[in-house]
Amino acid sequence: MSAGLAQIQAEHGYRGNIVEIGVYHGKYLTGLATTLLDGEKAIAIDVFDDQSKNADLVGYDEVGSSGIHDLTQQAFLDNAKRYCPNADIAVIQRSSLEVRPEDILSHGDKVRFFSIDGGHTLDVLLNDLHLAVATLAPHGIISIDDILNPQWPGIITGVVRFFDGETNLRPVAFVSNKLLCAFEPFANFYRKALLDIAPQAIQRRDVEFSNYTADQYQDGDEYDRFLASING
Repeated sequence: MSAGLAQIQAEHGYRGNIVEIGVYHGKYLTGLATTLLDGEKAIAIDVFDDQSKNADLVGYDEVGSSGIHDLTQQAFLDNAKRYCPNADIAVIQRSSLEVRPEDILSHGDKVRFFSIDGGHTLDVLLNDLHLAVATLAPHGIISIDDILNPQWPGIITGVVRFFDGETNLRPVAFVSNKLLCAFEPFANFYRKALLDIAPQAIQRRDVEFSNYTADQYQDGDEYDRFLASING
């Protein structure tokens, strides 16, 4: 459903770059990049070949995710060329702990869609979330991966801690093990947009989360039909 929301942003003229921390082979980022408007960029932040900087490496090996060792920047670029050949792609091959807001903002626009799928420890998650907030456009969306993954409890610990503080960011919806968030008042706009995209995919409304509520979705046929309509 993330690509659906990114497409709605484009249709409403809500401009900005698209960023992902932790792109792996680029499946999620290239999907989002298909919605880029003229002058917008997709920015990939990842250590890629330099896995010595990956704080999660031991954890990945413990859970059997050996494919992380095969990750290369070239593999991502090959996929980007295949799935979003017209997209303007920028790569920051660095640990997100070494990335500053100006490194992202130097590419022109603020960010309209920021995906966080990098390190899974509490400290790295909070670093990435603060980086996303610092670069996000007022109409932007933040997607946090593995929010309910029991293998990586640092994610939900960090997100709850973040929302327990003072912030204008609000949870919008749980979708496919991701938490989508946006600033007020756009959070309500995106809630309604998700209902328009896939009304049959919603499981529960107003699920309690930290000091707020969010809707809960599962992927469904209506979302697949929506994607087919914008791609074909």
